[in-house]
Amino acid sequence: MGFKPVQSIGGAPYNGKVQTFGVASGHATLLAVGDLCTITGTADATGLALVDASAAAGLITGCIVSIEPNFSNLEQAGLPAGTAGKVKLAVDRNMLMEAPSSTTVAVTDVGGNSEIVATAATLSGGLAISNMTVNTAAAISGTAQIRIEGLKDGGTAAGTILYCRINESTLDTVGV
Repeated sequence: MGFKPVQSIGGAPYNGKVQTFGVASGHATLLAVGDLCTITGTADATGLALVDASAAAGLITGCIVSIEPNFSNLEQAGLPAGTAGKVKLAVDRNMLMEAPSSTTVAVTDVGGNSEIVATAATLSGGLAISNMTVNTAAAISGTAQIRIEGLKDGGTAAGTILYCRINESTLDTVGV
C-alpha cells in the first residue's frame, strides 16, 4: 500500500496536485505508487530535478502518486530498477497521508514522530506494490521523518492505517 495522500491538514480533500520529477537510470530499486522519494541533488538532460526512493532517517520530498508510462513497454509495472523515467509526486508538507504501521501502534503515539521503513516495492500479479511503512517499532522522537496525526478506524494492531504527514522535508530545509 505505501503512502496515500488523502487531504490537507486543514481538512480540504486531496485535489491531485503534483510535481513532475525525473528518475535516473541508475536507481537501485523498483519504484511504485505510494513510495516516498527524495531529491537527489541532480537533474536530467532537460533540467528536471531527479528523485529516488527515500531512505530511513533522511529527508523526504513527496509521495509518488503516478508514474509516467513507458510507451515501448506498456505492460511495465512501476518503474523498474535501472530504468530512467518520470514520476509525479504530491509534495505538500501539509498533506495528510494514509500509511500502514510496521508494528503495533499505541494511541499515545499520535502526535509523535517516527522514521519510515523504506522497504523496496515488489511485483504481485502484474502490479508494483509499495511496501513502505511508518516505523512504529522505533522510538518516537521530535526529529523524525513522519509525524503521526491519527489512527484510521482506531486500530492499534500491526498494519494499522495511520494518518501522517512529512515531518522532515527537503522543501523547507536550508542547504538541501
